[in-house]
Amino acid sequence: MFQRFVTLLVVLTALHARNHRGSTSDTDMGSSVIVLRGASGIDHPLPAAPIDLFEPTDEWKEIGLNQQLPGGLWIRINLSTGKKEARNLPK
Repeated sequence: MFQRFVTLLVVLTALHARNHRGSTSDTDMGSSVIVLRGASGIDHPLPAAPIDLFEPTDEWKEIGLNQQLPGGLWIRINLSTGKKEARNLPK
């Protein structure tokens, strides 16, 4: 899939350069469409990225970089240090 994308990008770049080489008029706008068989985004979907999910407790716990938070938490940010913490809502 990636190799097809790179090939398509190279072909489109070459066509763009050819169409605009020596063009002196702003109204001269060439266009080209190239369709490669099997070159679609659905034939090989990308694998899902792993999710780093924050696991809350009843005590304040620091939120790690790029962690995703579940709903229903108290969240606080220390404005002096920028430290972010979260915990479960009290029952």
